Amino acid sequence: RYYHHSISNFTKTFATDLDSTLALDLPSFENEAVAWSNFLLASCFMMVFLFGGLVQYLSDLFPRISVLVDTVSRSITPVFFLVIILCDVFFAFVIWCNLLFGKTVRDFSNIQVTAISLTEMLFGRLDVVEDLRLSFPITGFFFYLVFMVLFFFILQYLSRAIVLTSFDDATRSFEERQRTKKLLAGDQLASFFKQQVAWAKKVLGLNFRARDLKTAGGMEPYPTQKWGLIPFTGFCAIYVIFISMVLWVPEGHDVVQSLTEALKRPTFSKVNPLSREIDLDMDFDRIETREDVLRWLAVSFSKALYNSSSSDNVLGNYAASPQYKQVVINDWNILLGQRPVRLSLQYDHIVPVSNLSVTARLPVAQLIRGDSLVKERTELKDLRAQEVLQKYCGNYTEEMGFSCMLSVDPEVTIPALLDMRLKGIATNQTSKMTLDFVSYNGNIDMFFYVCINFDFTTSGYIDKEIKIFPIKLPDMTSAFFPIRLILEILIIAFTVGRLAKCMRAVYCVLLAGIKKGKAGTFGHRLFVAFQVLVFHIVQHPFIVFDFLSGISTVLTLVMWYSFV
Repeated sequence: RYYHHSISNFTKTFATDLDSTLALDLPSFENEAVAWSNFLLASCFMMVFLFGGLVQYLSDLFPRISVLVDTVSRSITPVFFLVIILCDVFFAFVIWCNLLFGKTVRDFSNIQVTAISLTEMLFGRLDVVEDLRLSFPITGFFFYLVFMVLFFFILQYLSRAIVLTSFDDATRSFEERQRTKKLLAGDQLASFFKQQVAWAKKVLGLNFRARDLKTAGGMEPYPTQKWGLIPFTGFCAIYVIFISMVLWVPEGHDVVQSLTEALKRPTFSKVNPLSREIDLDMDFDRIETREDVLRWLAVSFSKALYNSSSSDNVLGNYAASPQYKQVVINDWNILLGQRPVRLSLQYDHIVPVSNLSVTARLPVAQLIRGDSLVKERTELKDLRAQEVLQKYCGNYTEEMGFSCMLSVDPEVTIPALLDMRLKGIATNQTSKMTLDFVSYNGNIDMFFYVCINFDFTTSGYIDKEIKIFPIKLPDMTSAFFPIRLILEILIIAFTVGRLAKCMRAVYCVLLAGIKKGKAGTFGHRLFVAFQVLVFHIVQHPFIVFDFLSGISTVLTLVMWYSFV
C-alpha cells in the first residue's frame, strides 16, 4: 500500500515542480493524502489498545479497580450472548423499516442508513421520528413505540442486571481472597511492610515475578513479565505527545472548517421552475439538480477561488517569482500550481432498455444509462458537451475520466466555467464530477488535499460531498524537531524492549509446551507450538491488548517513517 512512498520521492518532486513548471502532480498528492489518513486511523486504534492495556497495571495496584475489571471479565460471556439476541432482533427491525418506510423517509433509504438511524434513535436522535411521524402517522408511531420499548427498556435493564450480578460475584471473590490472606499472614506488621514493598516494585516495574498463568492441558506454569505502572504510563504520555506533534489536530481542524465554509458559503441564483420566482440564496447544501451543479460551479466556486480573500492580500503573487499569480482562499490558504484545480468528469453510455424490462413493451423505445463509461468525446449524445470537452479538457484517463485544469488567472477561468455551464458540460450521461486541488497554509505549515464530489445517480438525485485531507510533512528546521526526535527514540527503545520481553516469554512458553507435549516430529512440534502460542495470546484480554498494541506500535512507526 505504501510502496509509492519509496518510488515517488514525493517531497523532492514537489519542490522541483514548484521551482520549474509550477505544476503539481495531483495523483501523487492524492495517494499521499490517503496514506496519511490511514496513518491517522492506525494511530487512533493504537491509542485504544495502549490505554486499554494500562487498565491491567492499575488493576494490579488498586484492589477496587481489580474488582471492576473482574466484573467486566465475568460479564463478557452473558453480554456476548445478549448482544447476539439483540442483533438478531435489531436486524429484523432494520428490514422492517427499510421495506415499509424506505421509499419515503430518507433515513431508511437503504440497509446501512437504516441501521445507523435506528442506532441513533436509541441514543436520543428525534428528527428521524419527526420525519417518520409526518409521513406515517399511525404505523410510524406504532413502530417507534415497539422499537423503543423493546430495545431501550429491555436492553437497559437486562444489561444492568448482568453487570450487578457480576459485580456481586466479583466482590465476594475479592473478599474471600482478602480473608484468606489475613488467615495465612503471621506477623501483621511484617505482612503490611511486604505488601507495601511489593506495591512499590509493581509501580516501578521492578517486580518480575508476576502471577503464574497455567496453560491448557495441565502444562507447567510459566512466568509472565510486565512493565511497571510508571514506565508504561510514561510511554503512553510520550506516545500521545508524539502523535499530537505529528498530526496537529486542532490547527488542522480550523483550516478544514475554513476551507469548507469558503466552498459552501457563496450563493448563486436560481429561477423556480414552478413559481418562476428567483431564489438568490442557493448554496452548496441546497444543490438538487444538474443545473444547480453547473450554476454553483460557474458562480459560487469562482467566488470561493477569487473573492474569498481581501483585495490587498500579499499572498496573491508567488513569493519566489512575483510574476506568477496565486489563488488564495480566506487570505491564508494558497492553492498550489499555476493550474491548481482539476475538474474531472465521467460519462456513461446511453443504451436501449433490456428486452426483459416492462418498458420494452411500450411503443416508443426507451433509453437508459448503461454501466460502461464513455472513453471518447464523440460517444456523447450532446454535441455542445463534445465541443466544450474538446476546448477545455484533455483525453480520457482510466483514473479520472476527462480532466480539465483551471488556471489561476480569473480572466481565463471564470469565462471558461461560464462557457461550461451554458453549453452543459454535465449532461444526462454524466455519472460523476470531481473538483480537487491542493492547499497550503504557511501559518501551521500544513497541506490540504480538497476533493469535491458530485455523483449523478440514475434516480436524478445529486449526491454531493466535500472531503478534505490534511497532511503535515516533516519539517527538520522546526524548533520542535529535536523534541520530536527524542520522543521517537524513546518510543523505539521502549517498543524494542517490550517486544524483546514478549518474545522471550513466548519462547519460554513454546519451549515448555513442546517439552510437555513430547513432540517428536517437526509437524507435531509446530502444531504444539501453535496451540501454546494461540492460548498464550487469547487466554486473557489484557494479553490481547498488549499483543495488539505492540503490533499497532510497529505499524504506526513504519507508516510514519514512510513520510520522512
